[in-house]
Amino acid sequence: MNDNQFDQQMKKLKKQYEQMPTKSSTDHIMSAVLKEKKPRRTTLFRNWRVAASLTAAVGIGAILSMGGFFQGGTDQFSTIEEERAQEQNDEEVAIFQSDIEGENVINESEEEETDSNEPSDASSIELENPVELGETREETFLMEGQEDVNEVIEFTDREIGFRSVVQSGFDIEGEYRENDYSLQLSADYGDGMIEPPFYTMRKYHNGSAEEVADGLYSELEEDGFVRYEESSLTITGRQSAFEVTDERLYMRGDESVQLAVILNDDTVYSIKIHTTTEYTEGLQIRVGQVLEHFQWIN
Repeated sequence: MNDNQFDQQMKKLKKQYEQMPTKSSTDHIMSAVLKEKKPRRTTLFRNWRVAASLTAAVGIGAILSMGGFFQGGTDQFSTIEEERAQEQNDEEVAIFQSDIEGENVINESEEEETDSNEPSDASSIELENPVELGETREETFLMEGQEDVNEVIEFTDREIGFRSVVQSGFDIEGEYRENDYSLQLSADYGDGMIEPPFYTMRKYHNGSAEEVADGLYSELEEDGFVRYEESSLTITGRQSAFEVTDERLYMRGDESVQLAVILNDDTVYSIKIHTTTEYTEGLQIRVGQVLEHFQWIN
């Protein structure tokens, strides 16, 4: 410091001293002197550096925060979009499944309604078997002029309303259909049931005797059977048991069918006897036993 600067400094101190109150402590005076001596330029520079550092730090932090924000925002946006897509997909799947279930319910309802409204024209109806079996016994019959004995079983058909006998071991089956019921007897000599049934008796719920006969004869002719004129007919020969309205004999190769339409208490029935050349003699004997012991029970 040169002399000029020293003089100026001393003048300032004198001026400040003169402006101070007359009563003052030594500490106060010294603090004022020390305060005056501190270089102001250094303090300003230090404050500027601090402010600049703070500004830079804030700026960098802001930039980093903004970068993190945008990065996090992008990830968050992607996650939201994925969740929305998943929710939309789940909703579409749920709607699709609901539509399928609804359609299945509708289809099942329609099928049930169809089944209840449409008749089962050719299918059998599951009902309790009306055929009751009774005792077995031996029966004598003539075959080629010689007496022979076979074992027969008594049976009763509650639906048609008759009882009779048939050879033991033969198949007896009652079957319900849409507009009728039929009893079928099939031969079985130990090697299995022989088709077709050799004796079929059917009860009709609709149609007159003439209508039933026309329908049965037409079916035989469509199947290739040809009517054969025969003066001696099996069922008509037992007129005491049946009120026969019509009976005919049909032939097709080695097959023969005797078909009769009968009445009982204004109800229409048919009896069909179906045999082949191989079993004609033996089956005619069994048919004769059924017809001989036939008895109405209603």
